[in-house]
Amino acid sequence: MNSFTTLPRCQSQRGFVLVTSLIFLVVITLLAVSAISSSTLQERMASNLREKSRARQAADAALRAAEIDLSSANLASYQKAQNCSEDGEINQPESGVVICRQGVFAAAADDGGESYFDADIWDSAAVQTYTADQEIGTDVRFIVEELDDCVGTVDPEKCSRTYGTFRYRVTALARGENPAAIAVTQSVYERTY
Repeated sequence: MNSFTTLPRCQSQRGFVLVTSLIFLVVITLLAVSAISSSTLQERMASNLREKSRARQAADAALRAAEIDLSSANLASYQKAQNCSEDGEINQPESGVVICRQGVFAAAADDGGESYFDADIWDSAAVQTYTADQEIGTDVRFIVEELDDCVGTVDPEKCSRTYGTFRYRVTALARGENPAAIAVTQSVYERTY
């Protein structure tokens, strides 16, 4: 006798496993893309922070170099503070730094601009350069101003030279490789002759 075994009929499958695996694949792909974009963003932020730090260090180095120049000048070679306005003529000293009268940044501040970032000031003849970092390849620019201790006096030059003490404000601007990496630093240096 021949007996036939009847197999259960295959019910039509609806593709549940396929749909589930495609959903998992999409989720994993989204996670991978998110991780890659986050990593790229963090790398750019770290690079910007490094460039800003390098610009700040270069500006600080220019401040220290100007302070060394001011401290090494003797009384006989001290040059008079100059009017460093746009139309003023600058006498470049043989050694040392150009010393401007206080108020180099006042004109830009009167215009309502950010005076320390005003290109007209940093492109003037009173600006001196200091190469702090060969890797950056740009020179750091700085300005030295002689500060007046008195306000409203008839002769401001006598005021800052009271008792043989001179005060200078040194302002330095440095840029990194990234155009957004700009650092402006200032120091006040006091010298007694």
